[in-house]
Amino acid sequence: EWDDSRLVWSTGTYDTEYVFALSSEIWKPEIFVDNAVSDVSILTDSDLAFRVKNTGKVTWELPQIFSTHCDIDITYYPFDTQTCAVEVVSWGLTTDELELNSLRTTVNTEDLRENGEWLFKSSSVSKSELTETKSDGTTERFSLLTFSVTLTRRSSYYGKSILLPVVLTSFLVLLVFILPVDSGEKVGFSLTVLLALAVLLTLITDSIPRTSINVSVLSTYLATTLGLSVITCGASVTVISIHFRDASQKITPRMHRFVCFLARASCFTGLSCCCRKKVSPSEEEEYDKDNDESSSGSIFDDDYVFSWPEVAQILDRFLFVYMFIITTISTLSFMLTLSIGGILAS
Repeated sequence: EWDDSRLVWSTGTYDTEYVFALSSEIWKPEIFVDNAVSDVSILTDSDLAFRVKNTGKVTWELPQIFSTHCDIDITYYPFDTQTCAVEVVSWGLTTDELELNSLRTTVNTEDLRENGEWLFKSSSVSKSELTETKSDGTTERFSLLTFSVTLTRRSSYYGKSILLPVVLTSFLVLLVFILPVDSGEKVGFSLTVLLALAVLLTLITDSIPRTSINVSVLSTYLATTLGLSVITCGASVTVISIHFRDASQKITPRMHRFVCFLARASCFTGLSCCCRKKVSPSEEEEYDKDNDESSSGSIFDDDYVFSWPEVAQILDRFLFVYMFIITTISTLSFMLTLSIGGILAS
C-alpha cells in the first residue's frame, strides 16, 4: 500500500470513504521479482482493482504464483532444511524516488496449508539496496525487499522408502559368504543382490536434487555401499577359485601362516584342531582331554597341510566377519552424520 496525495477527497462532499480503480486509471509502482526464473516482468494485473480510501491510501493485493531461484543445500538430504526467498525490487525508480518498506517482519502465513513434503519453520522480511554502477562511473541505488521462508523436509517417507531398503540390501549381500561353495549359487546370489542394489540406487538418485555445489552425504553412502557390494562380489569369485584349485598345488609355508592368521582373526573354530602347533607332551595330553577348549584356536600345528576347500572356508568366514563390521560401521557413521547434521542445520 502507498499514499497518493492526488487521490484525497472529503467524505462530506462525496459521501463515500473508498472507491475502486483499475491499474490504467491511477499510478502504481513498477516492481519486479528479481530472482524469478520464468518471467521477469512488472507485477501487474489489468483486471485487479485497487482500493482507494478518501485519505489517499491505495491498497493493492496481487495474488500470483512465483517461480524463483533458490540455492539448495542437499548435504543432509533427506534431513535437510532449506531457506528460499522472493526478492522484490523496483528497477524503474531509485531509492530517492521510491522506497520499499514492509508492514511485517515476517511473511503472512494466515492462509498457509500443511504440506506433505515440507514443514514450515520460520520466515522473515528484510530490507536492503541494490547498487548499479553506470558507464560514467556514477551509481544508482534501488530498494529491495527480501521475503525469506525456511522449510524442513519431512523425512519419515524417505526413511522408509530410501534409507531402509538400501541398509537392508547392503547387509543382505553379506550372506553370500555364508552360502556354501558347493551349492553353486554363490556368484548368482551376489550378482542378483548387486543388480537389485544398482536398480535401487538408480531410483534413489533420480529423487535427489541435482547439484554439484554441495555433495550429499546420502550420495556418498550409496556410492560406498555399491563399492562394498562390488568388492563382496569379487571376493566371492576369489573364494570359488580357491575352493576348486587343483590339489596338486601345495600351500606354501607363508600362505599356511596367513591362513592360520585368518582363522584366528575371524574366530574360526572349525579347523582349529588341524592348526595345532608343536607342544610338550603334557600340553598334548591336556589338549586331548579337553578338545573343546583347544578348538578356540589357541593351539596350532605348523606341519598341518590345508586343503584348498578348507582355505576357502576360512576365507569365507574371515570376509563375512570383517565385511559385516565394515558395513555396520559405515552405515552407522553415515546415518548419524545425516541425522545429527540435519538437526544442527535446522
